[in-house]
Amino acid sequence: MNSTDEINSEPFEIALTAAHNGATGQQNLVGNPTQRTLAWEDMLVMDSYGNCYGSPSIAATAGSIGLIDNAINYYSGSGYTVFDDTGTNPPCTFAAGEGFWVRAPDNAETDLKLHISGTCESGSTGTAADRTTMVPAQKQVPPVGWAVYLKAIAGPYEDPVNTLGQRESAAIGYDRNDLKELAPDRTPYMTLVFPHPDWGDAAGDYGADYHPLDDAKTNEWNFVVRSSEVLEDLILSWQAPQNILKHSHLVDEDTGKRIKLNKRSSYATDWYGLQERHFKWVLKKSKG
Repeated sequence: MNSTDEINSEPFEIALTAAHNGATGQQNLVGNPTQRTLAWEDMLVMDSYGNCYGSPSIAATAGSIGLIDNAINYYSGSGYTVFDDTGTNPPCTFAAGEGFWVRAPDNAETDLKLHISGTCESGSTGTAADRTTMVPAQKQVPPVGWAVYLKAIAGPYEDPVNTLGQRESAAIGYDRNDLKELAPDRTPYMTLVFPHPDWGDAAGDYGADYHPLDDAKTNEWNFVVRSSEVLEDLILSWQAPQNILKHSHLVDEDTGKRIKLNKRSSYATDWYGLQERHFKWVLKKSKG
């Protein structure tokens, strides 16, 4: 684990560690060392050869397995929230001193750095001694598709951002659009996730679950809300394009209740003595 919490003047290069420990890689805790708010999408990545990548997404596709994940996990008070650098999940920013977790995959470069200054010098010949090309932060082109942002509230606990949707770049099963969420590491907690035990090496709980942007008549997203405590009230709310809400409904799988979504933005229910509640978002496209 790497961390930095010292407030200094820019520019900054923050070292990341990639442990050779199988498929899990190494999580790095990184703090915002500047005196300003930073956006994850504005950070650059430098490898051990001095090559600079203009965004986390570009670095995530470098080499055979990528240098880092383009996703980060941020502790939101009752659990983790996961973001990527497309600015659509929604965008994630950090005030001075705030931190986040970023994963370097197994067998990634052992001398990786996050570069915080808007530009960095890249070695045109692939050597650290020849950094001649200034590489600016490169904004990612917004993905083609749509998204629904889900929020769960239960008493004092809130999981603020969880995303389902469809993207042109998404695949059936796991792909880089799907963002794995860290498991809660303290109690009490309350978290909403899309569980995917069926995804092989990528199996786990996800905070963003994207399906292909296709012509399928029906798409379904299963999600659960978990708590370390026995709670009473639960409120689910959502932000979504109106044309998606018009053709969607929510299924409370523990009660069998079916909730139409086109004229509402939330659903209040109970935990019924459970510590895990099960739901399904169903999108049915119109015929023709």
